[in-house]
Amino acid sequence: MISIIILAVSLFLNSCGVSSKSFIYHEPSIKRQNVKVTKIAIVPNRLPLNLTDPEKWRHYNWGIASEYLMSRGYQVVDYRTSVEAFDQSGLPVEDTKSSRDKYAELAQLLSVDMIAIPYYGTMASAKTSLIWTNMQWHSLATFQFYSTSHNDFVTRLDLSGTDTYTSGVLPLLS
Repeated sequence: MISIIILAVSLFLNSCGVSSKSFIYHEPSIKRQNVKVTKIAIVPNRLPLNLTDPEKWRHYNWGIASEYLMSRGYQVVDYRTSVEAFDQSGLPVEDTKSSRDKYAELAQLLSVDMIAIPYYGTMASAKTSLIWTNMQWHSLATFQFYSTSHNDFVTRLDLSGTDTYTSGVLPLLS
């Protein structure tokens, strides 16, 4: 009987879950229907300093974004071409007036209608008590979209997600 109670309690305390939020912002002075896009370049971003292999994650995340955009019919400039052109452009990856001119030059060099500038990061936290541990992994992403024809940032997409997992001594006992 006691083992059944321990099993029931451990199953109750051993759980996981995922939650997410997203927000999209548009430049109000630019009508969305006037933004025409067929070809996009995804340029490098600033990664969190705590990553052990930032190039691996930059390329991995580029692949996810590229696959998503191509599945919706957009042409995407290949990774190496985007990175090399970006490195030569001297862009600070900031939304400033001077960077808009550099983005215009980069877009012309890459022959694209739009440039996507991603920012992303992750963090983890854990709360431990005597019988369980609650672990959370938080992911944040922002994509800014620069339109060549408007010479401006037309959209920003903010995303966040949390993955939670709870475990501890009771699941081990069962």
